[in-house]
Amino acid sequence: GSFQNNGIVNVNQGNVPNLPTWSFVGPSLMNTSSGTISNTAGAWVNVSGSFTNAGTVIVRPTVNFPSFNFSGSVNQTNGGMVLYNGALVRATSNSAPNFSGGFLSGNGTVQANNFWFGGLASLRPGFSPGQINFDGDLTWGDGGAIEFDLGMDALNSDFISITGNLLKEGTGTYA
Repeated sequence: GSFQNNGIVNVNQGNVPNLPTWSFVGPSLMNTSSGTISNTAGAWVNVSGSFTNAGTVIVRPTVNFPSFNFSGSVNQTNGGMVLYNGALVRATSNSAPNFSGGFLSGNGTVQANNFWFGGLASLRPGFSPGQINFDGDLTWGDGGAIEFDLGMDALNSDFISITGNLLKEGTGTYA
């Protein structure tokens, strides 16, 4: 069935190699504005079914596997997703992850055919400085914002890397 998180879900590393530490299989997983989902370093989270985030998702790195793997649709309407220490988020559905609110921040990689952000959503690479990598296309929708910290040189500035195309729709801001 469906699962709605209004509290805290902490996923700790398991003892079985090559298997997800926590796997949600169902039609939908909703992380509400009061909800937090996080993994410890090494813990692998797999979500089959649609995922909607309005709360907080904290993503820490794993070895050889994505920290969070989404095989259904991914929609963020508010809240935030924070990538730590090179964490990997993979979306394997044909539908693009859609961030219409909240933020994506930190240091890590998003693998998806296309990642869309706009509306009230923002990209905030790094922890001054830092980098978010997009393995696929990035679509910057109307109203979306990119927030960079710029230093005296490239080593002290935030960075976004895109292996595919950067597509721009409507208006947006960068600061």
